[in-house]
Amino acid sequence: MTTPTKKRQLLVIAAAAATAIAGTIGLLVVSAIPDYRTTVLVDTSAPGADFPAIADAVGATLHNTGSGDAVSVRRFGGDCGSADNTAELTDDPVEARPALQSLHPSGRATLLSGILAAVDDFTGVYPFRGSERNRIIVITTTGTDACTADQGEVSRTIQDHIRAAGLTIDLRVIGHRVPEDQRATLTSLSPGTAFTDDPAQLAVTLDELAIPQSPEAARIKVTAPPPKPPAEPRFAFTTIDKLGVVEGGRVTAQADVRMREEYQTPTPDLTLDGRFAFAANAPGVTTIDVESGAGRTIPCDGCVKAVPVGGSRIAWVDQANRLMIADLAGAQAQQPVTSVALPAVPPSSDYADQPARLQAGAEGTVLVTLPDAAGTAAYGGPEDLFLVNLDGEVRALGTTDSNLGVGVAAIAPDGEAVAYVRGTHGGSCEERYTTTIVSTGSGEVRTPGAVSPDFDSDIYGGMVAAWYDGDGVLNRINSTWRCSQLNEPTYIQRGSHERLVGDQWAVQYDSPVLDSRLVGPGTRAAITAPTPDTTDVSPDGGTLYVEVDGKRVDVVVGALAIAVAGIVR
Repeated sequence: MTTPTKKRQLLVIAAAAATAIAGTIGLLVVSAIPDYRTTVLVDTSAPGADFPAIADAVGATLHNTGSGDAVSVRRFGGDCGSADNTAELTDDPVEARPALQSLHPSGRATLLSGILAAVDDFTGVYPFRGSERNRIIVITTTGTDACTADQGEVSRTIQDHIRAAGLTIDLRVIGHRVPEDQRATLTSLSPGTAFTDDPAQLAVTLDELAIPQSPEAARIKVTAPPPKPPAEPRFAFTTIDKLGVVEGGRVTAQADVRMREEYQTPTPDLTLDGRFAFAANAPGVTTIDVESGAGRTIPCDGCVKAVPVGGSRIAWVDQANRLMIADLAGAQAQQPVTSVALPAVPPSSDYADQPARLQAGAEGTVLVTLPDAAGTAAYGGPEDLFLVNLDGEVRALGTTDSNLGVGVAAIAPDGEAVAYVRGTHGGSCEERYTTTIVSTGSGEVRTPGAVSPDFDSDIYGGMVAAWYDGDGVLNRINSTWRCSQLNEPTYIQRGSHERLVGDQWAVQYDSPVLDSRLVGPGTRAAITAPTPDTTDVSPDGGTLYVEVDGKRVDVVVGALAIAVAGIVR
């Protein structure tokens, strides 16, 4: 065989091999192109309402997408203009849930930055775009972009960005627990914007948007899990030396606590997810896992109060005036939030060496008070009010108009208002208290049911508790009395449970109580007043009982206060 013939044969073989390789590569490329490509963009900004449910819904839905689909998860939330206020978390459906569960909502709602970055994810050569459809599904708990003054500009900027990239993208939006007055911006982003109010609605809506509507997809469509049977009512309580959990009318777990000083009694609380009971006391913050009953105490540098701030997280203020966070579900015992700078007591104040006083907590935020710079009376008031988000944003809410320090306060579940008990002291018996509500948006102050300032009366009163219930309605425990000739209180109304209806207080439960909570349908937990003549919280406490449809069962003697999961106090 001549040399030219051999060369021709080699060329033919090489050409055939090249064709085969090219065909294989082409086949691999074609097979790698997904039918659908979906990016789920999740709002991880503070306060992060219902964030655990969002993580669960995203994880469940992406786990059930078709094998020929490509999915990824991106988050948004952080500082305006910061490069890390949005980031891709994973493109593995199995890792979606743990990736989200590892995050704690923080920062501002950088909605626009998140969507623009999600659009840019589709502009590269790889990962491949979907052959049939490309879409971005936004799940947000806030209705606005925190970094854009003109919210109408958000939608225009996004559409211009998509057109400039030469892309065709379906943008779908789910607003989860978004207040009515914040929904307009989200509706302008997508004509099919959906709004959900509970985890079951969110799961079903996300399935409908993320899983392709085809016979094959229909067979793997996720539906909301069947409702669980009602759980036994569960709540927490404290005595002078115990933190306890009650379920089904009996004590199921207890841990030792100790008073810091006389009458600084431990106050119980539960994390917002209901997994842990806790109370600040002399050794630190004592906690109980309500499922296992396991207890532990976290050192807190002499903190006076601890509050829930979302999920299994709690917060307190240490002696260095730092806001500290502990995730009770995590392995790390405590975690300083170094980015949160709390307001400081003015140097001219007699209280300059004291940290800010932590008053209340809610999802992603706390309420603190400081002695007013203009001067504070011997009884602790007036005080300046500050709402502090966990991303470091501080909002001044004005000054209390009283000569007593704030002792009882609560933040509304939607964050739109704070309430505090305003007190004036005129003598050992002569004290008057009212409940004041401050709008966190406008700063408007109102005092429902208050008498005129010039009202001359010998009727005095006090309040030992105030809280927002599961419906977002303010409640309180209120007492009224007259002062006797011996300057001692003679009670007119002893520790009644009142609920704010419109602009008036309506009595819900008028038996003399130290504390009272609805803990389930037809079920009330209450603590009797320790003596017929007083409802003051004393180390003696009262009898804790559970009342179901009018039938009372005593649980423990010497109880001081009650806490129910999901109720902000």
